[in-house]
Amino acid sequence: MGLVVALSMPFLPFPPNLLTILGLLMSVLFLLSVRYEHLLLGLVFLLLSAYFDVIDGTVARMRGVPTPGGAFLDSFTDRLSDVIYAFALLYLGFDAKWILALASGALLVSYARARAEGVLGTRLEGIGFMERAERLIAIILVYLLFMLGYVRASLLVLYVTVALVWITVFHRFIVYFWMISRSPPRAPWQWWPPPPGPP
Repeated sequence: MGLVVALSMPFLPFPPNLLTILGLLMSVLFLLSVRYEHLLLGLVFLLLSAYFDVIDGTVARMRGVPTPGGAFLDSFTDRLSDVIYAFALLYLGFDAKWILALASGALLVSYARARAEGVLGTRLEGIGFMERAERLIAIILVYLLFMLGYVRASLLVLYVTVALVWITVFHRFIVYFWMISRSPPRAPWQWWPPPPGPP
């Protein structure tokens, strides 16, 4: 946490929502750089996108201005960036099936967390191997290895990343229903809340 705070300090004067939008903009510029084969520039934009993604929430907390709207914007733009990163890898020539598996798995990991928070008021943060930060690191590694010419190594990292993402999806699925089974007034076999009683 100390490192994240240090990285956030230069941007304390800026509104957190602006940093969130900048992170999304950097991901779009990353995609365009890859599309037009400016790979080194793409790496710069990818790192900047990850940087703003890391610090926007910390800046909001340090400024004492976290809001539901800001949290929604952050989560929404993160999902857009997940899809954009996947499209960029597609432009590099990776198999579309693996890219689809990566993008859909990333969205489901985040959906499971959001659904658990909405229904149970319980966070699934920390459940599973591949949360947002780990996925970003993996994508940066895949891209960097590809850019340096280690195509087989980048493929291997991609395959492992996709496998871990889907393990995380099923892990959260299992944990979610286990939590429902322990939440009164539901019995273990009840997956949905009971109907409301008579008025």
